[in-house]
Amino acid sequence: MQANQSSPLVSVVRASATTIVADYARLLALAGITVAAELPGSALLVPLRARRFPFPGAGAPPWQLEGVARALRAAGVMTLYALLPAPPDDLYGYAPVATALGITRVTHVPAPDRALLVTILVPCRVEYGDALFGAMHGMERLSTSDAIGFRRVDGPRLAVMDATTISDGRDRLADRAEVRGLLFASYDPLALDTVARAWFGSGPPHATTAPSVAQRYAGGIAGRRDPVLLGDTDALEEPWSVTPPYHGALPGRAGNTTTAAVLQAYQRLLRVRARRFARWTAADETTLTSWLRHTAWGRLFRSYQARAVARWRE
Repeated sequence: MQANQSSPLVSVVRASATTIVADYARLLALAGITVAAELPGSALLVPLRARRFPFPGAGAPPWQLEGVARALRAAGVMTLYALLPAPPDDLYGYAPVATALGITRVTHVPAPDRALLVTILVPCRVEYGDALFGAMHGMERLSTSDAIGFRRVDGPRLAVMDATTISDGRDRLADRAEVRGLLFASYDPLALDTVARAWFGSGPPHATTAPSVAQRYAGGIAGRRDPVLLGDTDALEEPWSVTPPYHGALPGRAGNTTTAAVLQAYQRLLRVRARRFARWTAADETTLTSWLRHTAWGRLFRSYQARAVARWRE
């Protein structure tokens, strides 16, 4: 682990939809999780969501949960918990992944008096006004929640950011998802956000608020020391924008049977729970359809969702 380094370390790895599990193993190895003697025997995985619907870039994708869980197991962390939504609200398809990997679903931090590796899984997401929905945002949300004893847990904090999809269709000038196969990880969540914001060109976190939040919730030391980057650092030199990656009009409804089933399941859930979810617009549907049909990440997401869709129909 990297908690005692003079400067926070941030690992960066390029990823593809066909090698994503191996990419996460490499990412966390660079972050330092291969040293089993320094790791707690248990870990709590916390996938964060900015929207309840599994929109591109709106929440931790299911492959993030699987990739991190497999990497932790390989490093000797054998007991895994995950703070997951209740089954009716699990629109991202986390439950089948947790079941397949033997991850215990919890609604609060288990045994807060024992050491846990708390692992925040966050989407690399830019919101209105260039605000980053990042690791610190997630940590603050967890720390102020009554559902878990987050601040009582004795153990390191690991933040993992997935930038395989970074637009939810509502960012500036974009009505479709922009795909970037890039992953980040750090034991310093503030350092992680600092690097991501620099990549987006959004500037550093607010000079006074972010470090104070980090200190309050053991979030890191970035802001006083420049992060050290490891891995595929040249990827950060590639320009980023929020322009649509596909030209021409795309149909609002998918012709593919699997894609259509996913969309129909979302729409059915929306009708049933109209008061519990944000409004589902035609633009939302077009964006999601575009991503599901025309990107490798969308097709991967569709394969994860197939099991969840079958559950919703039961």
